[in-house]
Amino acid sequence: NANGIGLAGNQVGLDKQIFVIDVSPVEDYEHIKPIVMINPKIVLQSDEKVVIEEGCLSLPDVRVDVERSESIRVKYLSPAEQEEELEANDLFARVILHEYDHLIGKMIPDRIAEKEKNKIFKLLTQIENREIDCDYPITELEA
Repeated sequence: NANGIGLAGNQVGLDKQIFVIDVSPVEDYEHIKPIVMINPKIVLQSDEKVVIEEGCLSLPDVRVDVERSESIRVKYLSPAEQEEELEANDLFARVILHEYDHLIGKMIPDRIAEKEKNKIFKLLTQIENREIDCDYPITELEA
């Protein structure tokens, strides 16, 4: 029931360095097939930064502007345990960086200024206290 385009293992209680991304439902990204990345490592991030609104399945109803690199290079293992390297730009790069953040213990609030955090503080508190209605289960997040 969630309209996400990426999901990290730890978002569903899996203690593994893995995420899946499917940007194909997004206009202009239909040609990109769903991808699973195991043990990903971001090896290059462009100096060019772009600020775009992001949401997260772990933080229902939270949407804030997040600054991220416009392009990246990532190394990872495929499900067939083949070493792969991929260059990604724009939305595809952003989603990879977002999911990678989950694997290193970061979430959207860690990427925004205090002023912006203050704007969403009430909503974050409601999520933490399980006071938000959501069409999908939200797993406990450990620090």
